[in-house]
Amino acid sequence: MKTFKQFINENIGDDALRSVVNELQSGIDKILGADFVVKVGVSKLGGSPSIFVDVYGASPANGIRQNSPTWMTFWMHRINPEGLNSWTCDNADGDLRFRKITGKSLEDANKKLFDWLKKVKPKMVELEKNKK
Repeated sequence: MKTFKQFINENIGDDALRSVVNELQSGIDKILGADFVVKVGVSKLGGSPSIFVDVYGASPANGIRQNSPTWMTFWMHRINPEGLNSWTCDNADGDLRFRKITGKSLEDANKKLFDWLKKVKPKMVELEKNKK
């Protein structure tokens, strides 16, 4: 079985896209720390690449990420280097209240995602502590 890093290296041909993925991975790791698992990658299903970010608590029940109360998957479906880029989120806990994030550039959208994660980190830590 391939590691996540091997998968990314084999499936991202564009160096710029790989750079964005690495920046997202390191930026979110820095914000959330060791309490959370962060996986960033690219899906090329349907032709154009989509970036995804998977976030969940470091010790989900039964080792299944979907059992973590903080499990979220963010998607940027259309990467437009010259126009609006937006992040959407699947399955965010109602307490975290995620809204679509739109930026005038890819970097702007990523910065807004980082800012949102910084804002909700205390709530995420609380949810992980109080999980049943």
